[in-house]
Amino acid sequence: MKLLIANDLHLETGYPKGLTDNDANILVLAGDLNNGGFDQARGFVEDMCKNFEYVLFVPGNHDYYFHEMHEVDKFWRELAHFELN
Repeated sequence: MKLLIANDLHLETGYPKGLTDNDANILVLAGDLNNGGFDQARGFVEDMCKNFEYVLFVPGNHDYYFHEMHEVDKFWRELAHFELN
């Protein structure tokens, strides 16, 4: 079992390159994925779920920008239960 930890990716500045160029099977997204952009975050996480056996996400302070705390928490709870087809 190999773990890859990525943090402060800030997708609003561009899509990170090279995350899937390794042999890790677990990806930990450790905060500040972007500045509150749900659509961009959803697409990115879904892409990562296709490349890793497990994807864990811990929100950072920037993930809450422009939204109420309960909205962000609800978004991530719902995303945690999606299934790849």
